[in-house]
Amino acid sequence: MKSVTVPRLELSAAVVATRLNKMMLHELDVTVDQFFFWTDNFVFILHANQDQRFQTFVANRIASIREGSQPGQWKYVDTGSNIADDASRGYLLKI
Repeated sequence: MKSVTVPRLELSAAVVATRLNKMMLHELDVTVDQFFFWTDNFVFILHANQDQRFQTFVANRIASIREGSQPGQWKYVDTGSNIADDASRGYLLKI
């Protein structure tokens, strides 16, 4: 079985985020003026804003992300401030 790397998983998560955003905008009766996507993967932000050739897997996902979002909507959050990482890294609760 071929393993999937963390960068590829993060790229796939960005695709899911843009698709989920599109679906929510279509389904909800709420007006949203602007929205942002947050990631702790700085390399992804660089790649998403560059016009260069990528491997098929990456190129297809970058195209999907560009179709569902604008470069200015992607924001960087450092790993230490990313609360989503608590679920994957564990969190010690001090009582």
